[in-house]
Amino acid sequence: MLSFAPTNDKALLNNLSKSIFDCDYESDVGFVLYQSKESVGLAKISCCTEKSIVLKVGIIPSKRKLGYGDFFTRSLLFRMSKVSEIIEIN
Repeated sequence: MLSFAPTNDKALLNNLSKSIFDCDYESDVGFVLYQSKESVGLAKISCCTEKSIVLKVGIIPSKRKLGYGDFFTRSLLFRMSKVSEIIEIN
């Protein structure tokens, strides 16, 4: 089962970011995609009532090509549409 949740666990965010983007995570909060209890994806978004922006979305290399990125992106967009009228994908 796939699910996602926000976190401020800097160690988790950095580990995922290094695995996916080859760099440290530069913010305090990120959204993590889980397959059961395993963290498999990471997203950075900016969410405000006026406009929300998807800044980064990534899946760990071993879990790519399974539709997780599509699920994660669509789920984030759906949740962001509840907050903002304008949504940008960077």
